[in-house]
Amino acid sequence: MSLLLQVLTNSATKTVQGQPPVPSTAMPSARMNKEDYILELRGLGEEVPSSWTIPEMKVRIQEIKEEQGMTLQSSGKRNTPFRVLAIEMNKCSKKKADLQEFTRTRLQMHVTGNETIAQLQKACLRKIYEITPPTPHDPTGFGAHSALSYEELFMTEPGYVKWVLQTASEGQADYRLLRLAKWLESRQAEPAKEAKKAPNAKSQGARKQAAAAASVASDSSSKSNEALIQMIQSLQEEVAALREERPRKKTEKPDEQMTEGSFRRESPALRDRICQFQCTIDVSQGATWEPLPEHKARQLAFQSDDMLPEAFGSLVSEGRLKLLEVACSNESILTETMQRLTKDEMSARRCSLFNGFDLSTNAGVRKIIQVIDQTNPEHVWLSPICGPYSVMQQINQRTPKQCEELQEKRRDALRQY
Repeated sequence: MSLLLQVLTNSATKTVQGQPPVPSTAMPSARMNKEDYILELRGLGEEVPSSWTIPEMKVRIQEIKEEQGMTLQSSGKRNTPFRVLAIEMNKCSKKKADLQEFTRTRLQMHVTGNETIAQLQKACLRKIYEITPPTPHDPTGFGAHSALSYEELFMTEPGYVKWVLQTASEGQADYRLLRLAKWLESRQAEPAKEAKKAPNAKSQGARKQAAAAASVASDSSSKSNEALIQMIQSLQEEVAALREERPRKKTEKPDEQMTEGSFRRESPALRDRICQFQCTIDVSQGATWEPLPEHKARQLAFQSDDMLPEAFGSLVSEGRLKLLEVACSNESILTETMQRLTKDEMSARRCSLFNGFDLSTNAGVRKIIQVIDQTNPEHVWLSPICGPYSVMQQINQRTPKQCEELQEKRRDALRQY
């Protein structure tokens, strides 16, 4: 009871002293992985080459949506030089001849004519990274944060930014990393950006409504907290009154001399006192209540921990099937041994061809699964018949009749597999 009061008091105090709960205005992280972009492109009727990276797929998705007149979500991205060339490259990728012409004329690259579309796209994308100036809206294009733009990476991942700069300073890094490091160095040299403009009237109205809703929630929560505190205080007063009215009885033996044997001998009296405590106690009739000493309570807890698992285990396993042997013969040794050891014919059961459980058919498999669900056996053992394929069967092939019988046994055994 005291522990419950303490927990309720702490929770109520934290709620009153803390700020009222305000709904979170943070937008959820909607980062997509490569598989998501592939599925989206397929939904738009575009088959994705296996060599495409996430930035290429993002550019292609936006291009298709612009061609189909779809409304794109405003993400603050602009048509940077990199994006313009990447979109143009993707448009030319529909035909190899167009992509070769784009590579020669727009990017001034040599083309042999033996390159595949994927090889041309990879070479073009690298050239675009090299010849276009980096901007804040360009995609990172590599690593764990490939979907982020340069500006988003700079604002949200300072540790990753530090690693990029350090790796670029060591030399011989990826061309995309070197390009990103170049922009990060120039970005760090810039002064802090000016504060954003004041919010418009709509945003101010929304904030006022949110503040009003928060104040209403605060008033209702404060009223409920006050009621909770009053209830806790009344409970504390009742507990204090009960403690004053029920003094502890003096025991004949000191607590230090209490042994396990004395505890067991006194357990009937202890049960009587517990029953008296659970019932309504009339103090005027002289009935008293004595709380358990600490060492007795500890010993009682230890004994209950030892007794409960065994008790619950016996309840669960009462009448439970010990063994279910599947795909066996009608005289299997395993089932007979289990029945003999447990001295119970119902402790083990067979499910095979001889009693209508044919594993070669769907109906037989469903029937066995149904038996497992109904009986919940402790062990399920698969014992397929292997005797017909034993090397000892050579002595049973002396006559044509024996050979025919052996073949029949083998056909029955194969049905179990």
